[in-house]
Amino acid sequence: MIAHPDSGSKPQELRGWRYRQIVEPRCRIFYRHDRDRVYVLYVIRGERKLRKAALSERDPRK
Repeated sequence: MIAHPDSGSKPQELRGWRYRQIVEPRCRIFYRHDRDRVYVLYVIRGERKLRKAALSERDPRK
C-alpha cells in the first residue's frame, strides 16, 4: 500500500470519493493517501455492508 498507493480499486459504492480499497480474503481495507502518507480508515469483513459514514468519521482530514 505504501509503495503503490494507487493500486487499490475505487469501490463502486464510493464513486466520486477519494477512498480506495484492497480486498484480501474475508476483508475489505478502505484507505486514502495524501502525498507521502497512507491512512487506513476502515477494515470490515467482506460479507458486511459498508457504512459510508464510518469512513468520514475516521478520516483525520474531515
